[in-house]
Amino acid sequence: MARCQHEVAIDAELDSIAQRVLNIPTLESRKMDSLDFHEVSVWQLLAALRLAHRAGRKDRVSWVPSGLPPFLSTLVDSF
Repeated sequence: MARCQHEVAIDAELDSIAQRVLNIPTLESRKMDSLDFHEVSVWQLLAALRLAHRAGRKDRVSWVPSGLPPFLSTLVDSF
């Protein structure tokens, strides 16, 4: 299945977070339990989730069109 450029960029950002924070070399499946399952601490997981959330909020600004009608702006802001 083909992925759009935006999905590729998101995956690259998540892969980078996994490497930097969780010490996981790749998020690609390697078909071996010893390579695909990792033990991480809750503070590492929390840090990774915070970075992913921050990246998502920053990215959100780039795809939400300006000049939306008020009812749509409210709907988009709720996410």
